[in-house]
Amino acid sequence: AAAAAAAAAGGAGGAKSAIRGYQILADGRKTTFFHNELSAEDKALIGDITPQRIDPAATASEGAAVGSAWNMGGTIEQMDWTPWSREQLEAKLRALAVAMPDDLGTITVSKVSDWEGDAVVMVKRGKKSYIFDFSFKLAYESRLPERLGGGKLKGTLTFADVSSSDLDEAASDGNDRFAFSCQGEVDSLTPPAARQLVREHVTKEGTGLRKGVDDAVKAFYEDFKAAK
Repeated sequence: AAAAAAAAAGGAGGAKSAIRGYQILADGRKTTFFHNELSAEDKALIGDITPQRIDPAATASEGAAVGSAWNMGGTIEQMDWTPWSREQLEAKLRALAVAMPDDLGTITVSKVSDWEGDAVVMVKRGKKSYIFDFSFKLAYESRLPERLGGGKLKGTLTFADVSSSDLDEAASDGNDRFAFSCQGEVDSLTPPAARQLVREHVTKEGTGLRKGVDDAVKAFYEDFKAAK
């Protein structure tokens, strides 16, 4: 019995000594028992998994090309450009000057008021759209020559719908003579002899001040689309 017990003890001790907490790899390195060594075939299948450095500047520039840096998912994003757009368009309108023939005077814009509407840049799936829709009242005036009684020619033009969609539609149709609609009023102090000048050089579509406004809006739209 004692011999059997000793044999059993010896067997148990031998089994424990055979269990190790490490393993020896093919190249002789010693590692943990749970280490998994990939075969050449496994490595080829997985590919290069070496960590790569990310350039923050490059990432930011890529995001800015299609919208805000946070919007990397390409969702719809709308950015308000109304203050900038009003300022730019008003500056172009205030700079207008239409010289009437035969030294009859120069029509200038004295004020742009009653602004309504907005301008936005829409980013959808990486594509930018430049959208504006404004209404405003434009006041004009011109000093008249003495042969017309002197004084001033004065009035207003009210544009109720000045939008990018109208310009886009005209361009799509090949209509390079598109004109925004407006309503004109002549100041009561304007001499009767000068009212024909208003019809010819202010309110007539495609000429004079009316054409100047159309051209100013088109120029603003090009600047808007080029803005960053």
